[in-house]
Amino acid sequence: MAEQDAEYERMKRLLGIFFTDAMGHPADSPANPLNALAAIAEKQPAAARKGLAMAINDIVEMSNDQPPDYVRTLDAHLTAQGAMTLSEARARFSKRLKAILRRGTLKDETEYYLARNAVDLAAPEDAARLQAMIGAFESAVVALRE
Repeated sequence: MAEQDAEYERMKRLLGIFFTDAMGHPADSPANPLNALAAIAEKQPAAARKGLAMAINDIVEMSNDQPPDYVRTLDAHLTAQGAMTLSEARARFSKRLKAILRRGTLKDETEYYLARNAVDLAAPEDAARLQAMIGAFESAVVALRE
Protein backbone atom coordinates (compact mmCIF):
# COMPACT_ATOMS: atom_id res chain seq x y z
CA MET A 1 0.00 0.00 0.00
CA ALA A 2 2.90 2.37 0.71
CA GLU A 3 4.10 1.89 -2.87
CA GLN A 4 0.63 2.77 -4.21
CA ASP A 5 0.53 5.87 -1.99
CA ALA A 6 3.95 6.98 -3.25
CA GLU A 7 2.82 6.45 -6.85
CA TYR A 8 -0.37 8.41 -6.19
CA GLU A 9 1.68 11.30 -4.79
CA ARG A 10 4.03 11.28 -7.80
CA MET A 11 1.02 11.37 -10.12
CA LYS A 12 -0.54 14.22 -8.13
CA ARG A 13 2.71 16.18 -8.47
CA LEU A 14 2.66 15.64 -12.23
CA LEU A 15 -0.91 16.91 -12.38
CA GLY A 16 -0.13 19.97 -10.28
CA ILE A 17 3.07 20.88 -12.10
CA PHE A 18 1.54 20.37 -15.51
CA PHE A 19 -1.44 22.53 -14.56
CA THR A 20 0.65 25.38 -13.14
CA ASP A 21 3.97 25.32 -15.00
CA ALA A 22 3.15 23.85 -18.39
CA MET A 23 -0.33 25.33 -18.79
CA GLY A 24 0.35 28.56 -16.91
CA HIS A 25 -2.56 28.43 -14.46
CA PRO A 26 -2.05 29.63 -10.88
CA ALA A 27 -1.87 26.89 -8.25
CA ASP A 28 -4.50 28.62 -6.12
CA SER A 29 -7.02 28.79 -8.99
CA PRO A 30 -10.45 27.37 -8.13
CA ALA A 31 -10.18 25.42 -11.38
CA ASN A 32 -7.02 23.67 -10.17
CA PRO A 33 -7.69 19.95 -10.56
CA LEU A 34 -5.74 19.22 -7.38
CA ASN A 35 -8.39 21.07 -5.37
CA ALA A 36 -11.15 18.95 -6.91
CA LEU A 37 -9.08 15.82 -6.37
CA ALA A 38 -8.57 16.64 -2.68
CA ALA A 39 -12.30 17.14 -2.18
CA ILE A 40 -13.08 13.80 -3.81
CA ALA A 41 -10.30 12.01 -1.90
CA GLU A 42 -11.80 13.06 1.44
CA LYS A 43 -15.02 11.19 0.76
CA GLN A 44 -14.11 8.63 -1.90
CA PRO A 45 -10.40 7.72 -2.07
CA ALA A 46 -10.97 5.06 -4.74
CA ALA A 47 -12.82 7.55 -6.93
CA ALA A 48 -9.96 10.03 -6.46
CA ARG A 49 -7.45 7.44 -7.66
CA LYS A 50 -9.60 6.74 -10.73
CA GLY A 51 -10.01 10.44 -11.41
CA LEU A 52 -6.29 11.05 -11.09
CA ALA A 53 -5.56 8.27 -13.59
CA MET A 54 -8.04 9.87 -16.01
CA ALA A 55 -6.42 13.28 -15.52
CA ILE A 56 -2.95 11.86 -16.19
CA ASN A 57 -4.31 10.21 -19.32
CA ASP A 58 -5.64 13.62 -20.40
CA ILE A 59 -2.18 15.14 -19.84
CA VAL A 60 -0.66 12.41 -22.02
CA GLU A 61 -3.19 13.19 -24.73
CA MET A 62 -2.77 16.99 -24.48
CA SER A 63 1.00 16.72 -24.74
CA ASN A 64 1.06 14.15 -27.51
CA ASP A 65 2.19 16.63 -30.17
CA GLN A 66 4.93 18.24 -28.08
CA PRO A 67 8.44 18.03 -29.54
CA PRO A 68 11.08 15.84 -27.86
CA ASP A 69 12.94 18.88 -26.46
CA TYR A 70 9.80 20.03 -24.65
CA VAL A 71 9.29 16.55 -23.18
CA ARG A 72 12.94 16.29 -22.06
CA THR A 73 12.80 19.71 -20.39
CA LEU A 74 9.49 18.98 -18.69
CA ASP A 75 10.69 15.53 -17.61
CA ALA A 76 13.79 17.07 -16.00
CA HIS A 77 11.63 19.60 -14.15
CA LEU A 78 9.21 16.89 -13.01
CA THR A 79 12.04 14.64 -11.84
CA ALA A 80 13.53 17.48 -9.80
CA GLN A 81 10.13 17.88 -8.10
CA GLY A 82 9.73 14.16 -7.36
CA ALA A 83 6.86 13.85 -9.83
CA MET A 84 6.04 11.20 -12.38
CA THR A 85 7.60 12.26 -15.67
CA LEU A 86 5.58 12.78 -18.83
CA SER A 87 7.63 10.05 -20.52
CA GLU A 88 6.79 7.65 -17.69
CA ALA A 89 3.10 8.56 -17.89
CA ARG A 90 3.12 8.03 -21.64
CA ALA A 91 4.74 4.61 -21.29
CA ARG A 92 2.43 3.57 -18.48
CA PHE A 93 -0.75 4.51 -20.28
CA SER A 94 0.57 3.06 -23.51
CA LYS A 95 1.09 -0.28 -21.73
CA ARG A 96 -2.46 -0.14 -20.39
CA LEU A 97 -3.80 0.55 -23.86
CA LYS A 98 -1.88 -2.43 -25.27
CA ALA A 99 -3.34 -4.62 -22.52
CA ILE A 100 -6.84 -3.42 -23.37
CA LEU A 101 -6.28 -4.18 -27.05
CA ARG A 102 -4.99 -7.68 -26.22
CA ARG A 103 -7.96 -8.36 -23.92
CA GLY A 104 -10.53 -6.87 -26.30
CA THR A 105 -12.82 -5.39 -23.64
CA LEU A 106 -12.98 -2.38 -21.35
CA LYS A 107 -13.16 -3.27 -17.65
CA ASP A 108 -14.08 0.07 -16.13
CA GLU A 109 -14.58 3.79 -16.60
CA THR A 110 -10.85 4.56 -16.43
CA GLU A 111 -10.16 2.19 -19.31
CA TYR A 112 -13.14 3.64 -21.16
CA TYR A 113 -11.68 7.15 -21.02
CA LEU A 114 -8.21 5.90 -21.90
CA ALA A 115 -9.64 4.18 -24.99
CA ARG A 116 -11.77 7.18 -25.91
CA ASN A 117 -8.78 9.49 -25.70
CA ALA A 118 -6.58 7.12 -27.69
CA VAL A 119 -8.96 6.18 -30.48
CA ASP A 120 -8.18 9.21 -32.68
CA LEU A 121 -4.44 8.66 -32.34
CA ALA A 122 -4.41 4.89 -32.82
CA ALA A 123 -3.47 2.98 -35.94
CA PRO A 124 -6.56 2.37 -38.12
CA GLU A 125 -6.96 -1.30 -37.13
CA ASP A 126 -6.53 -0.46 -33.42
CA ALA A 127 -8.90 2.51 -33.74
CA ALA A 128 -11.61 0.24 -35.14
CA ARG A 129 -11.17 -2.24 -32.29
CA LEU A 130 -11.16 0.54 -29.69
CA GLN A 131 -14.29 2.06 -31.20
CA ALA A 132 -16.05 -1.31 -30.98
CA MET A 133 -15.00 -1.69 -27.33
CA ILE A 134 -16.16 1.85 -26.54
CA GLY A 135 -19.53 1.15 -28.15
CA ALA A 136 -19.92 -2.10 -26.21
CA PHE A 137 -19.00 -0.38 -22.94
CA GLU A 138 -21.46 2.46 -23.56
CA SER A 139 -24.21 -0.05 -24.41
CA ALA A 140 -23.52 -1.97 -21.20
CA VAL A 141 -23.70 1.23 -19.14
CA VAL A 142 -27.01 2.20 -20.79
CA ALA A 143 -28.38 -1.30 -20.15
CA LEU A 144 -27.46 -1.05 -16.47
CA ARG A 145 -29.32 2.24 -16.15
CA GLU A 146 -32.53 0.86 -17.65
